[in-house]
Amino acid sequence: MSVARWSAAFVAMTTGVYATFVAPWWIAGRRLDSLLTDAPSTHTGFAMHHDLHHDAITLGVRATQWLLPRLARLPRSAWRNTCLYQSVAECVLLRTLGISATLVLGVRSTADAIHTTEPSENAPAIAAHAWVTSAPRGHEGYVPLTPARPRV
Repeated sequence: MSVARWSAAFVAMTTGVYATFVAPWWIAGRRLDSLLTDAPSTHTGFAMHHDLHHDAITLGVRATQWLLPRLARLPRSAWRNTCLYQSVAECVLLRTLGISATLVLGVRSTADAIHTTEPSENAPAIAAHAWVTSAPRGHEGYVPLTPARPRV
């Protein structure tokens, strides 16, 4: 492995760890709105060429996927092992590495939705999902929600 690839892998993995640690603060704070917009990264210090370092970026994503469930098991943890926390961590990771990424929140109506309350007679159950994309599109039948305009 060349020094450039090793360095890229190290930067991506440590950035993945950083992104996982800060995910709860992005979710709870005002920063979440910025991830829902189609804005490129504002962090350019670690920008990598996407094609050259695809393997390194994959290692960074795997670092978030490995770390998040472990942090979620801590007592009184601020982390949750859910698609929202995972997607926020991955979006922060990609944007920090200079890759344009957008957090998408979607819902679908289903009679057998997982993790929902029992549907009432008039309202069907819904399932919510979060994912990261570079182009606005749905994910496995989910319809993306548009961000709400801030109240004045």
